[in-house]
Amino acid sequence: MKLVQKLPIALSLACMMILASCSKEEGQVLTASDVEGESSHSNLKENMLPWIAPTKGYPGYNVLPNLWERYSSSSSASDPTAFPVGISNPINLWGSTSSPFKQPLQAIPNQPWSSFVTLTTSSKTDLKKKSIVDTQIRFLTPGKTYQLTVYVSTAIPKWKGIGPIPTYAERCELWIAGPSVGMKTYSVNFTNKTNVWIKKVIVFEAKTPEMTFAASALPVKEGEHAWAHVFVGQDAIKQLD
Repeated sequence: MKLVQKLPIALSLACMMILASCSKEEGQVLTASDVEGESSHSNLKENMLPWIAPTKGYPGYNVLPNLWERYSSSSSASDPTAFPVGISNPINLWGSTSSPFKQPLQAIPNQPWSSFVTLTTSSKTDLKKKSIVDTQIRFLTPGKTYQLTVYVSTAIPKWKGIGPIPTYAERCELWIAGPSVGMKTYSVNFTNKTNVWIKKVIVFEAKTPEMTFAASALPVKEGEHAWAHVFVGQDAIKQLD
């Protein structure tokens, strides 16, 4: 698998791992053949609109929305207990009333749900000290240009007096990647922008019919336990040309 040579070693490794995990999807992958008969396969596939799985789901600890997954590898994946992921709502981490956010997030307007994916990290480079999640952007036409709109934030739960002290993330890193075509990183800086949703619009050219969207976060200081959140709503992606 070809990697982008100019990326830092740690980020290149993250790319390789994310793409490898995508190739192992089983059963949950939504394809044109799941919703059509063999006789209409080619025509319907051509008419499919671009699609990405939203962050809609029941809140919970170490659970993810349908068709989202956490990167896992025996050699370099982070400990899911120390660096959990999950689904949260604007008021409570993991949707638990025992873990309210220090300052609630506003719900994003004009969206039929408010749930989002929560990430944790304590390192800028060590993959064993951060959580990475990804999903697939599907039904793309290679050579066409697409616009993906997501929202990211950093908000922290109230500290209970035990465990690592929650801190705000320095930035969120979003990736668009595809097998044998490398990846591109889009960073969102949280400086002076805590407890608010930041809209991020990503314009990219499709290289393959399916591409990976992935997300992780970086702490302000190495060793701090930071929190970040990613929201993907309905109609998040559209073709521009």
